[in-house]
Amino acid sequence: MTSSAFDASIRSSRAFLAECGLIRSTTVLRSRSASREFVELVLSGTASYREVFLCGLRNSDYNFLLNDFAFLQFSFFSKKHYRFAYYPNPFLDAQIVIQELDESLEAGAITYEDYSDFISDQPYEITKPPIRFELDCEAYVCLRHPAAHFHIGNYIENRWPVCRALTPRSFCLLVAKHYYGENWQSGIKNDLKEGFENVFDQYMNKEKTSCELLDAGFFQKLEQGQMYFA
Repeated sequence: MTSSAFDASIRSSRAFLAECGLIRSTTVLRSRSASREFVELVLSGTASYREVFLCGLRNSDYNFLLNDFAFLQFSFFSKKHYRFAYYPNPFLDAQIVIQELDESLEAGAITYEDYSDFISDQPYEITKPPIRFELDCEAYVCLRHPAAHFHIGNYIENRWPVCRALTPRSFCLLVAKHYYGENWQSGIKNDLKEGFENVFDQYMNKEKTSCELLDAGFFQKLEQGQMYFA
């Protein structure tokens, strides 16, 4: 995927997130590099998810902030190396916090930075695991380090193989379908073709076709005999 195609998919992702009522705010509609503080926390292997999440929120280390204050990141390094990430809000009673924040924001009493300070002492629980997708062809080692893979949860060494080079939009669709069912169901229509009942499912099928299969050199026959995301 080229840099321009990557950024175009981010813009298309913004349109989808708005259509299904998930978007809260946007920083940039192009590849975004996370802050050094955030990267160091993620790679440390010792930072808690709470610390990582609050750092990302505090530093606006995201492209899109969702209504529940989860956020999405998209970073492009080269045609064969890029990553996406979804970081869910781990704090309990998030909707109550959001309602209070909305009222304060409308009154001009606080900023988004104030939010991270406010919730830093709140109880939390990771009910939705963070998810990252990475394509890194240079790091590929057959059966040991898949070129394309998901990281599910906060354990950095788990890599779930994927046989396609996903797009930012496909990642947004995947997160929305599995983590925001109520918003996804808003896509139900009566006049869809091809047997679909939900326009977002239709989007998903169409977007998958734009996610190119990996070359045989980066997803070998031995790997096709094992479990992987297709």
